[in-house]
Amino acid sequence: MRTPDPGRLRALLVSSAALVAVLITAVLVPATSSAFTASVTNTTDTAAAKSRFLCGDTFAGERRRSSAYFEFGLTEAADATTAVDSSDAGDVGAYLGSNAKDAAPPIACSGDGGGAYLLDGSTSRISTGRRYPPILGTFSEEVWFKTTSGGKLLGFEAAQDGQSSNYDKHLYIGGSGHLVFGIFNGQTQTLSTPGRVDDGLWHYAVATTSASGSVLYLDGVRVAADSGITTAEDYAGYWRLGSGALGGWPDQPASIWFAGSLRFAAAYPVVLTADEVASAWSIGRPGGAVPTPTPTPMPTPTPTPSPAPTTDPSPAATPAPTTSATPTATNAPGPTPDNTASTETAPPDLPPDISTTPDGPAPSG
Repeated sequence: MRTPDPGRLRALLVSSAALVAVLITAVLVPATSSAFTASVTNTTDTAAAKSRFLCGDTFAGERRRSSAYFEFGLTEAADATTAVDSSDAGDVGAYLGSNAKDAAPPIACSGDGGGAYLLDGSTSRISTGRRYPPILGTFSEEVWFKTTSGGKLLGFEAAQDGQSSNYDKHLYIGGSGHLVFGIFNGQTQTLSTPGRVDDGLWHYAVATTSASGSVLYLDGVRVAADSGITTAEDYAGYWRLGSGALGGWPDQPASIWFAGSLRFAAAYPVVLTADEVASAWSIGRPGGAVPTPTPTPMPTPTPTPSPAPTTDPSPAATPAPTTSATPTATNAPGPTPDNTASTETAPPDLPPDISTTPDGPAPSG
């Protein structure tokens, strides 16, 4: 019998060992390596990141952008005369009076860049260029703001500038320092925040109205609601920011002119959901500037227990139950605005650029 060649035997063993190693690798490695190869192909690490951190992208949502009355970022340069509308409506707004910028950190929606619109409290205001048909039922409005005083943030009025015969659907900061939302339906109907908002910090205000009622949100949390506030006043008009009429409304501010900063204001003919509001707050919130408020509970009676027996022979009187309640909504009628006394008629449609009348008559405050 022939003796095996030692060289060929060694070569055969090496080949066999290599084949076994390949088979083992094919069985064991794929499940592990596939977990890595899918995650290293994007070397810029930018996929789907932008939409999570920009307030402008909350405007860009298809439902909002396609239906909005307007969406103003208010990030234009100082002394700009036109407020760009990022929605499909393309409603060009007009900066009237002073237009300065506030870029002091921390700032709301810092990821979007640019500064906030800084209003001087005496001339600064914005009006939409388009005259809208009556807005009666379903709508939402939102705005970021910072102030240490009161005034009107946002509202709907019959006149594009100056005095208005009709005015409601507004957000304003009253003399008490609380944020107020109101509509007019034969009487003033309002909701207000339980706490002050004139603290010099950034806040995010949202108000919605529908057949189910009205809701007021502050900093991503629902703080007031009333199922009886469902229908606003019937008139055509314009959306206005920074000033406007408030005659006859409760909790009057010292001035109707807003002094402070605004960013990302918008209005829609749809109801923003609680999830949309909370998401927008988490995106735009300046880190650590404003604590997230705790929702105010509905009033709940809290009976006081009877005192423990004593050695006094006279029986101890049992006090009547007391209640501890913090109301979450204000719906006081207050003085009724004279929305019919004026003989002023709604102005005709004006071109988008209304900066030719920057110093019209100021609304009385």
